[in-house]
Amino acid sequence: GFTKVVEDGEEIWSMCDCKKKKEAEEVESRKLVEAYIPKEYWEYTMEDYLKIPLMKQVREFNAPSIEIIKSCVNSPGYFIDNYKILWIWGPDINSCHTTLSVIIGKSLISQGKKIRFIKMQSLIDMFMKDFENKESTANLMKYDVIILDDALDVSRCFISEKTNYTKILIFNFLTS
Repeated sequence: GFTKVVEDGEEIWSMCDCKKKKEAEEVESRKLVEAYIPKEYWEYTMEDYLKIPLMKQVREFNAPSIEIIKSCVNSPGYFIDNYKILWIWGPDINSCHTTLSVIIGKSLISQGKKIRFIKMQSLIDMFMKDFENKESTANLMKYDVIILDDALDVSRCFISEKTNYTKILIFNFLTS
């Protein structure tokens, strides 16, 4: 809870270190929830990613990108200053791309940036359901960074042939 210090006969109460740490963790958790980052990714760090036993070809393919991602994690301002879009992809759909994007997102959140994590299928569904209502996309535009998960993974997202208009809307949103 709190600690008491007496200075010049006056009692001064302040939070103990454990209380400060708990409050900081609660603030961080609230920001992760507001960013829609899946809870199972909250604890991952770049060090954790580097320990994942990926296949050798995946590790080699990812190596140049990992250096860029490390720069973004170590200096979130670098990301904001240098990238409007950062695609994280590779030859294997299970190369922990989501983990990497969340790690970048968490570093940006720690710098006070507003982040929105959304799966590509959710974005597609938003456009399919609500393509005449621009409120959904307007809400997305209030964020500093949008992390779009599984954007290039056709096994995890599906756009109906029902309408080309929806495809055009998604393309325009992604490239704006």
